[in-house]
Amino acid sequence: MKSWIKLTIVVITVLLCACHDDEVRNKVQVVEEPLSDIGCRTAEMNREMAMSIPEGYQGRGSLLTKAYMQTRASSQKYIIPVVFHVYGTSFLGKSVTVELIEDALRRTNEDFQGLNGDWQRITAPFDLIKKELNIEFRLAQKDPEGKSTTGVIFYPKNSGFGGLNKNPEIAACAWDNYSYMNVYVMEDLYGDQVLNNSGVAWYPDEWMSDRNLARVVYNGAYIGKNTTENFRRVLTHEFGHWLGLAHTFEGGCTYPNDEVDDTPPHEKNMLHEYDLNCEGNKTNWQNFMTYTDMYANFTTGQVERMLAMLEHPARFPIWQEENLKKTLYLGDEAVIEVGEGMLFEDKKNDGTFSGRFELNVKFASLKGQVNDELSADTYEVQHLPEGLSVRVVVAGASLLHVFVDGQAVNHSSADNTFFILRFTGDICDKPLHIDDQHLELRFRNPYQIVTTEVSDVVVCAGQQRHLFQLSSVYPSSKYSLVYEGGKLRIDTYSKALATESFSRNVSCLSGGDEIPGTLSWITGSDNFIHDLYTPSYNQWKGKTGYVGLYFPGADQTERLYGWLKLSVSTAGDSVILHSYAFREEPGIALKAGQKEVGQNLIDPEIYADKTVVNTGEQVRFGFSAWSNSGINTYRWSFPGGTPAASSEKNPEVSYEQSGIYDVSLEVTDRSGESWVLSKSRWIQVKGGGTSEKPEITSLIVLTGNGDKFFRIENPEHYADSELTIWNPRRKEILKRQNYRNDFEMKGLAAGTYYYRFTWEAAGQKEEVTGFVELVR
Repeated sequence: MKSWIKLTIVVITVLLCACHDDEVRNKVQVVEEPLSDIGCRTAEMNREMAMSIPEGYQGRGSLLTKAYMQTRASSQKYIIPVVFHVYGTSFLGKSVTVELIEDALRRTNEDFQGLNGDWQRITAPFDLIKKELNIEFRLAQKDPEGKSTTGVIFYPKNSGFGGLNKNPEIAACAWDNYSYMNVYVMEDLYGDQVLNNSGVAWYPDEWMSDRNLARVVYNGAYIGKNTTENFRRVLTHEFGHWLGLAHTFEGGCTYPNDEVDDTPPHEKNMLHEYDLNCEGNKTNWQNFMTYTDMYANFTTGQVERMLAMLEHPARFPIWQEENLKKTLYLGDEAVIEVGEGMLFEDKKNDGTFSGRFELNVKFASLKGQVNDELSADTYEVQHLPEGLSVRVVVAGASLLHVFVDGQAVNHSSADNTFFILRFTGDICDKPLHIDDQHLELRFRNPYQIVTTEVSDVVVCAGQQRHLFQLSSVYPSSKYSLVYEGGKLRIDTYSKALATESFSRNVSCLSGGDEIPGTLSWITGSDNFIHDLYTPSYNQWKGKTGYVGLYFPGADQTERLYGWLKLSVSTAGDSVILHSYAFREEPGIALKAGQKEVGQNLIDPEIYADKTVVNTGEQVRFGFSAWSNSGINTYRWSFPGGTPAASSEKNPEVSYEQSGIYDVSLEVTDRSGESWVLSKSRWIQVKGGGTSEKPEITSLIVLTGNGDKFFRIENPEHYADSELTIWNPRRKEILKRQNYRNDFEMKGLAAGTYYYRFTWEAAGQKEEVTGFVELVR
């Protein structure tokens, strides 16, 4: 029996729900919920690696030998250079930045060093054997070529690095495994479209390090402040694996289980504080290497094992002084780092720049005085656009300002560029590490309104979040439509929307309403996002309208105004995103629905007071739009109707024969500009009765970005209709009156689904039956 006892474990994971699809996403809703079946798969993946490559990989077997269990002075500090490879820009709707990783790594170091907030709350008897490890994981400061780096490298979206099928890709982008600890950040760890797995890591092994495959793979949604304080400590858990620790429940109650003498055995990976283990003893329920709601400590035995694994040939070279000099700045030379590395062309849009770059000097002081301009022979400039020049000015003991003077000859967005600034002279009180500083210049196109038409993205109970960005140029232009607990909401990521006074209820604007005009603006926050529909706010219910918005432009002082066009269902249970737009010129208003500068007609639409009528019954038609100059003439066309044409604004028409009819309208404004609007198969007339059968979806392809809804052509033309759908096992999954193409099938399994559609025509029931194939 081991000499120490254990406490309990509680698994923290993320509940997987169906949600939106930016690419192939079909499982995304984030709800933190205790689940025991979604956890770290380190043991599993290490076993798979050992079975798939038996000739060289030792994995778990390398720990059993205890060949490296040497006694070391625990007071020695270990420094581990780390590089984070970040794949993609969205991780369950969260972003990953250099600053986020810096903060997360700082707090992981505090976990290892016994400095986290729960260190003093370890329950007895494990408060007596808790142990800190004097280690610091530090972002790499020099890349493999010796150039300065943040230690965080960004790549396009990828997946599957937590499995064994991407080894060539992993090795291709890895930094030398004997010089750097490599962490890969992605959303889909195993390439199986499950987006809420937290992390996985591999034990020390020379076979992997020789092939640049040693790694931790981690979900960006759970890094640092992207998640709760406790769940962010799962990164510490994975780093523990990288240092040779197994789960404390490894092997259950069969010895040697995790091979650490002072972590008592237990079978269940999800316990509570006062539960006992299989031997009737307490467990160290707060241990970093289990699953728990209070990660807090390593034990003395675990620290001894990590110290031993730092002597392993796959880990030993990384923390040696010779390697640290190659991968980090240790204070023996001056380094220049970019603080602010991008400038936008001035609002005047004339090729000039009034801002400045900021360069920070580390480990040394500048020789000049504040406001001294560096002489041109102390630096070189390359690739600067024609018409511009550079000045470098001392702004403090360790701060340089770089100004861009002159006027660029060419200054559209196609001329965006980086220029290189390289310091070659004696400007510091220490030798200067020579590095190229890449400084970005961004130009503005002639100002316009940028409009994006969307393929009617639906957010509802089955697809609960859709993240979109109005412009890739402006990172702050992202928004999400959200379905949450029966509410329809907009997450602005703390930006403002036009709202009803003194609330976060989003105003439903009409086409032509001026933005910002006299609208009320309220910001959002992490805890308070804006409401489109709630049980107590239903202004949007059953309507199509516009949302007024603004977001920061080139800097926080610039406001770029825009709009979203949305439709909310009559039941208030879904919202459709149709389009969005913003005006590039900072601070200049636009109108809701406006798509071009100087546009005359905004949001034109023809409507009818009813679209299903009996023969002889009158229908009243109308036209809505905003126009700069007003509408002058109307030319309506009603094939099959009486009258067949009209010049009135709101004509009344009747139909003598049953059928389905088209309607069109040509309008001319007072400036002479004309527009034609039409709706085909719009008005359904019942009388003698029509048995015309509708066209119904027969095939839905579940992969890609296409339409995933069960569709009936013009369902509103069929009075008193009812749709029933059965799954491949003939179990009824939908029965809906007056169906309106709002049942999404994306979350269903592939197979054959059967339907029956009935409707009333000429006093009798009509029916059509069939099936639809769902394929991947």
